[in-house]
Amino acid sequence: MKKLFLLAVAGLALAACSKKAETPVLKVTVTNTLGFDRNGELVDVSWDAIQQKLGIQSTDRLVLLDAKGEQLPYQLSKMNPHMESVMFPATVAANGTAEYCFTLGDPVEFAPVVAGRQYPERVDDFAWENEFSAYRCYGPDLQASGERAYGFDVWTKANTRDLVVESRYNSESSARHEIDSLKAAGNKAAADSVDYATSYHFDHGYGLDCYKVGATLGGGAPALYKDGEIVYPYCYTDYEILEEGPLALYVKFDFEKKTLDGKDYIEHRILGVQAGSRMNMMIVSYEGLSDDETVQVAAGIVTHTESAEYVINRENKYIAYADPTDPSQGGVDVNGKIFIGVVAPFMADAKIQPWDSKENPLDMKARSGATGHMLALMPTRNATAFYFFGSSWSKGDMPDMAAWEKYLGEFAQKSNPRNFLQLDYEGKPEVTRPAEAPQE
Repeated sequence: MKKLFLLAVAGLALAACSKKAETPVLKVTVTNTLGFDRNGELVDVSWDAIQQKLGIQSTDRLVLLDAKGEQLPYQLSKMNPHMESVMFPATVAANGTAEYCFTLGDPVEFAPVVAGRQYPERVDDFAWENEFSAYRCYGPDLQASGERAYGFDVWTKANTRDLVVESRYNSESSARHEIDSLKAAGNKAAADSVDYATSYHFDHGYGLDCYKVGATLGGGAPALYKDGEIVYPYCYTDYEILEEGPLALYVKFDFEKKTLDGKDYIEHRILGVQAGSRMNMMIVSYEGLSDDETVQVAAGIVTHTESAEYVINRENKYIAYADPTDPSQGGVDVNGKIFIGVVAPFMADAKIQPWDSKENPLDMKARSGATGHMLALMPTRNATAFYFFGSSWSKGDMPDMAAWEKYLGEFAQKSNPRNFLQLDYEGKPEVTRPAEAPQE
């Protein structure tokens, strides 16, 4: 029976990639060498190889088919330093292969799975998301206000794979005038009712913002680390969207000039967001600094009084924390737990670091309920560090810390260059890995 099934699958793949003689086809074989399934993982194929094989100059007529002959989304990308490429989501069984083919036809229009933009109407937040979670970092308008917020905020999602950030911001901002008017008229109960119905700080069945950041690194933000102390960044000063498409988003953030040990430096970050992954890519570099064994980069996760549930896995180079969520937004039991993780391929050490007497008093006032950080510590290479950070939610599809650990452990294996999905196709260049792949 198994042999008949495999033959049937092979027949479907052959049929899907078999067109009339005059219609060119570029077949792509994707191989998974790991012992677990890889679902919707982005891979990239040389755009030049596709152009040469299909005789095209644009993607106007480019179609990507899976083994069943169904169209899949793709994205033309320039983020791979070795080649311009076409990215697409590959699903490959454990220790298996899958066939895909590029050909000519009428492309189906797919809805974007990732998105991100600055929200000047919300003190310059830059928010981004994919089908699993949403995040934001804080911008110059918030810093100018004096509010102290240094890290990444996390927004949960459940019961939907749609993009939600735009609608959440719009819902809350559009109700602000009505709420203020009701409060001015002394009708607090009605104002609270409208606030509850429109605010993204309450769960309306699809997730919410119940994560507390304040003057911390929040859910995975980077910072320099020297002599046992975190050198906190503030808000970004400028940003540039390097690439934006239906499957991936890449954004560069610049920060204000600071001084460390008498040296001026400017922090730069490149954020990568991809469909199909619960983890974001982070490349952080420090212009003006050189490698120094006394200075590391810390990827931090804020810890809170209500939870001591955490994991440090030095072998697989990840840290994980179960955040209790903001009790002021309905309570711990109502909002469940947010699982935060950092996977750092070059992690040298990890630790729990509570607050100490050296902390800035103004920062401490903005850290209600926070007890310190979990830190993944990394050396710099050419004043640069690289890692992944991400999240999931107990009221979504991540029931407990054991499930989150399993995900992070498998992600750590997938992010090892030796375990990348392997592609084989006509015209494949010698080097085909994306910019974010660490090379040891």
